[in-house]
This record gives sequence, structure tokens and C-alpha cells, in this order.
Amino acid sequence: SNFVLVLPEGKEFSFNAGDCCGAAKHDDINDVEYLTHLKQELTQEFSFLHPSLTYGIGWNNGAFMLTYAMQQAPAPGMFKAIVPIAGYTHRLQEMVNADA
Repeated sequence: SNFVLVLPEGKEFSFNAGDCCGAAKHDDINDVEYLTHLKQELTQEFSFLHPSLTYGIGWNNGAFMLTYAMQQAPAPGMFKAIVPIAGYTHRLQEMVNADA
């Protein structure tokens, strides 16, 4: 069975997660688009990758980024599941209310 681990790095160790953080937020970088493009490129490069079996794990600002990305179109289908560690409560109530 094949496996690919990708460790993206945001601008100056930050991702633009909507309401935060760092240089990526300050410079209004579209990190959702970045992750979408990265997934497309990897799927093309590695023929064994199945787009619907992509998982995300993030720590701190990376966790905010994953949670934020899951709320954005066309990103909701970007990951089958995410594991946000610290920072995972980013706008969580809005997500809960959207599912109600």
C-alpha cells in the first residue's frame, strides 16, 4: 500500500485562516487555494492517490487553517477528515450551526 506525507509550510510559518494568523493573514494570502492546488498537483504526480482519501492534521495555526479550509468552497471536499490539534475551536459554533 502506498502513502504520501506532505508537510506544507505557510508564509513565515503562518497560514491565513480567515481570522488569524501572522504574515499570511497580514498579506492576505489565499492558503485555501494553496492547499487546493497542492492536492491537485499531488494527485496528478502520484497516480495511486485517491482524491477522496485525503486527510489533514494540523497543530496550532495549522489546525486553524484546516478548520477554516473545511468551511470554504470548494474546499469542503478537500479532506475526508481532519485532526486539528490546538486551535481547533476556530469558529466551531458557526460550523455546528451550519449543520443544524
